[in-house]
Amino acid sequence: MSATTTYLPDPGIIEIRFTGATSGNDLARSTIEGIGLAREHRTRRVLVDTTGMTLTASLVDVVKLPTDQYVAEHVDTRTRIALVCPPGAPAREAVQYYEDSCVIHGFDVRTFPDRASALAWLEAGSAPFR
Repeated sequence: MSATTTYLPDPGIIEIRFTGATSGNDLARSTIEGIGLAREHRTRRVLVDTTGMTLTASLVDVVKLPTDQYVAEHVDTRTRIALVCPPGAPAREAVQYYEDSCVIHGFDVRTFPDRASALAWLEAGSAPFR
């Protein structure tokens, strides 16, 4: 798996970009990195690009993010997470399952077909808490 986690200072967004085979452990590690950067830069906006991801994690691994890891890491439910997942992408079903699980648990998560619409939604939301 290759995941890059970066901070985009303007407009104050954490970006996690996945490429290749991605396991449950990879998802957990990327989440820890993203949460750390979000706290460091005091932002609640996250862009997750799954366009190049081939998910090898189970759906149980996927649902553990909002039900277990986000709770343990005290992720603020006001955090906005925009998922980029084009129609027909290999991970589309799992991304939709993740979105549904997050929403059920009170997190503000939405899936978008492209980066531009995901960024527009994030930027329209609340500003980073500086």
